[in-house]
Amino acid sequence: MLDFQETLGTIYLMTANLSQAKTHFKRAFKIYEKTWADEPEMIEAKYQEIQELYPQVGFFLGQQISSFLTKQA
Repeated sequence: MLDFQETLGTIYLMTANLSQAKTHFKRAFKIYEKTWADEPEMIEAKYQEIQELYPQVGFFLGQQISSFLTKQA
């Protein structure tokens, strides 16, 4: 269930559906917090990993839009 929530969050993020991405990442973190209650460094590492997705996906989407617009011209 844990990976499922994070995967859904990533998919929604990649399709620029930020509200759904946020919902699924929050659900994943609730599970992480319970699963890794004794390992706060694991929670922090996962948080950093997901935070890094946002600029990566933004850059990817920007490239896709730019490519699309260039082909239209």
